Amino acid sequence: MIFRLGVRALSLNFGFKMRKEYLAAKDQLTSLIRQARVSAGSAGREIAGLIVDNGFYLDFIRCKNASRRSGSFSFVEKEVQSVVVAVERLGREVVGTFHSHPSSTAEPGDSDIEHAPDDSLMLIIDCTAGKTALWRVKGGRARPVKLKQLVLRSRS
Repeated sequence: MIFRLGVRALSLNFGFKMRKEYLAAKDQLTSLIRQARVSAGSAGREIAGLIVDNGFYLDFIRCKNASRRSGSFSFVEKEVQSVVVAVERLGREVVGTFHSHPSSTAEPGDSDIEHAPDDSLMLIIDCTAGKTALWRVKGGRARPVKLKQLVLRSRS
């Protein structure tokens, strides 16, 4: 997998098996939408991060957006490397990226697809509608992937 980090690329090799549908914690998605809307309200900034498959459902780890331009994002290489190392130590796997669209739909643009790691997942957050969409990027194309929201309850 190659993550575009500004003008440099970080190559990461992951051999995960792509599924037809994924689960994600509803609370975590709701929190990401809220964070994305706050960030969009302050100069149209995007949020971004990495998607981790924990073996049961997807987790989302927010990373710093190093881009100074509104409506764009780029990762900090050292931060991504640190997250990947920590995730691997836990026996988990980074399977893609997520980012927000402050003023457009949750569909990947040409630049999103071009800079995404091949054969990876991409979650996009539509700040205007407050919705998310999961995509599989492979061979220069993005295809929608079903994402079911899971309600996690704590044991009392």
